[in-house]
Amino acid sequence: MDAVDGRGIYYSYDADYGDEPVLKNIRVLIRKGEFTAVLGANGSGKTTLARHFNALNDLQRGQLIVDGMNVADASCHWELRRHVGMVFQNPDNQFVSSFVEEDLAFGLKNYETPEREIPQRIKKALAAVSMDGYERYSPHELSGGQKQRIALAAVLVLEPDVILFDEATSMLDPGGRLEVMGQMKKLHREGNTVVMITHDIEEAVEAEKVILMSRGNILACGTPHRVLTDRTLLEQAELLPPFAVQMYYDLKERGVCLAQCPLKREELVEELCQLN
Repeated sequence: MDAVDGRGIYYSYDADYGDEPVLKNIRVLIRKGEFTAVLGANGSGKTTLARHFNALNDLQRGQLIVDGMNVADASCHWELRRHVGMVFQNPDNQFVSSFVEEDLAFGLKNYETPEREIPQRIKKALAAVSMDGYERYSPHELSGGQKQRIALAAVLVLEPDVILFDEATSMLDPGGRLEVMGQMKKLHREGNTVVMITHDIEEAVEAEKVILMSRGNILACGTPHRVLTDRTLLEQAELLPPFAVQMYYDLKERGVCLAQCPLKREELVEELCQLN
């Protein structure tokens, strides 16, 4: 079963007034267990698309099946949001309690989890994000990276099938970004479906598949190497290539030809080492 299968998706924030759609005839397919980056510049429609996956935005036109549930059916939205968890850009917007354990218990109680199961579920979720022992901390005592890990634990405690990260690293320092990216890759290795919404092309190189968006359209969908080394595509999306890709083309223009176009900095170093 596919995690996300949508077609013919249109969306406008002011549809009654004839505004240009934010999403235009979108066709999207994300396989179960994939680590997918939805990449685009600001205003490309990537977050609007992601908010359809757990029905935070109404499906105005088209068809969308997420984790086997029809998003057009309002009666399944409550259950859909348990199966599709979202980690937002600002973790402070997700906290509802004064202590970490109360915050994680909040979602469980909303879904009528038996009281005897709650402590163990909280302990398991905190261990999954390497925040064991933080139950009695206030979220506001934590660093940015730690806050995002607690926000992720609040999602994991509900044991979702699909985990969305909506620009979850954009407010963090480099150390915090590495922490959260590490958590995404760990979740993917464990078999989870991970969808990362980002405008940062260097983050997208870490994904298994890239969906490239621009002005409400999907320009391309494929492996990071196929999508992110195509300068024409990236120019259409108003994005600069990854550092390693830009270096490859800069060297080529100066007569230095590498055997293949690297995607990551480590790959660039390897290619440079092969030069005579």
